[in-house]
Amino acid sequence: QYVLSERSALKMKQKFWSSWGNGDYQVKDLDDKVWFVCDQKFWDLNNERSLLDGNGEVVCTALEKLASVRSTWHIYQNGFRKATIAKKILSTKSWGEVYMVYVWDTPDTLDKFTKDSDTELDPYQPTLCFTGWGIEMFTLEAGKTEPTKDSVPWARTQETLSWRDVVLDAETYLLEVAPNVDIAFANMLTMIVAKDLD
Repeated sequence: QYVLSERSALKMKQKFWSSWGNGDYQVKDLDDKVWFVCDQKFWDLNNERSLLDGNGEVVCTALEKLASVRSTWHIYQNGFRKATIAKKILSTKSWGEVYMVYVWDTPDTLDKFTKDSDTELDPYQPTLCFTGWGIEMFTLEAGKTEPTKDSVPWARTQETLSWRDVVLDAETYLLEVAPNVDIAFANMLTMIVAKDLD
């Protein structure tokens, strides 16, 4: 449903007073069609965030892992864990901050983890990663935890500034996503990293 055959560009605009709860980000295309809204629960211990479609239906939900030595988030869809994103403790300086994404869609892990499941990440290989400079997303080569110099990002985020954003202390991002990529998943991952880098 959210995998498009053409390259897409989406505007992620933080709404005024979003820190107080509902409607953290609104996501539109360049024709101002609303695709998603990020709904954040106020004073939730796990910083629960839900990505809603244009009709208000939940597409996926993200929960922050408590008492973790590194910033870690779990993304859930239909009651099962779809992915885990974890900040790498040590990373190559040229990449800035690096976030590893573990996607649970292999035959061994598909529909295996729920909200009550514990996850030990060390036995698993991350599939994707984000870099903190420009928030670029890459597919990782086997055995790698960071992109190589030849890696081509499949999504890239650029922060845009306006006087409105400066006055209201808000943020607006332009997210470009390659063809055949789930734009809902890319938006949720981007919102997590953007907030963590604040």
